[in-house]
Amino acid sequence: MRAAIFLLLLLAGLASAPCGHAASMPEQGRDGVGVGAVLPPRDRVEPENRMLRERLDTLLPRLMRDADLDMWVVIAREYAEDPVYFTLVPQPAHAARRTTMLVFHRQPDGSVQRLSINRYPFGAPYETATQREVARLGLRAATYSHPVGFVGHAPGPTIGMWDNQGSTAGQGDWPLHADTVYAIEGNVKARVPEWGGQNVQVKLEQMAVFDGRRVVYLAGRQVVWHVVR
Repeated sequence: MRAAIFLLLLLAGLASAPCGHAASMPEQGRDGVGVGAVLPPRDRVEPENRMLRERLDTLLPRLMRDADLDMWVVIAREYAEDPVYFTLVPQPAHAARRTTMLVFHRQPDGSVQRLSINRYPFGAPYETATQREVARLGLRAATYSHPVGFVGHAPGPTIGMWDNQGSTAGQGDWPLHADTVYAIEGNVKARVPEWGGQNVQVKLEQMAVFDGRRVVYLAGRQVVWHVVR
């Protein structure tokens, strides 16, 4: 009985609606035909980022006001991202890259300040809140690793991290077994005067096996450039 009454009210409402209302409704059931109906992945970046900016500028402030939120923080860990994460970051986006924080702070005028705290800044539409400053001029180096399995990363000890060159409690305490393979990653940074003094980072990753006594690079240790012209 309730369903029947609801249906009658719905039909009555539609029948009494002005004709202009239907004309103002968004077009439904459109058919995508021909070249360009569905954009290739590279061409989707610009419109997706444009729509993201529009939603962050107009929709998010209203939602935070209606929910009476002063601050919204989204914290995402690489490969374990919050489901909402990829709807908030500009494209192309692969992963949260270690740990990424998005902070949305509602201002007295109703606008929302957007901050990102991560290793690799997004740029627009976010403002980078923190970045590691260069401590001194000259060369800066870091070495870290992860175990290698049959399909990439594998369980095992953590020997150094890109953001922690000291000891790693827990994972860094696991035993190092013989006949296991690791990706040994390293990078160096240096200021380049010809590029306005900005830091340039050069990275290298090679696989090596620990045989129980020593570490052997599977393809030999790289000591010269591979130049691609």
